[in-house]
Amino acid sequence: NQLIHMIEERVGEKAQVVYRERHPADMLSNWANVDKARRLLDWNPQVSLSDGLDRLIQWYQAEKSWVSQIATE
Repeated sequence: NQLIHMIEERVGEKAQVVYRERHPADMLSNWANVDKARRLLDWNPQVSLSDGLDRLIQWYQAEKSWVSQIATE
């Protein structure tokens, strides 16, 4: 829900969210952590979530003519 809100703020529109029963493949929680990659590979994220969303939205708007035709269901 937080991610949806962040996107709504950037595009200036309210999302039409439809909540459905949980799919068996859905994750109930996320314990993602990049500490091991930092330690073993000396890796750090290059883009923040906020900047990544901005870039994604800019890309989508530029490519909307063909991207919007992709079936998601």
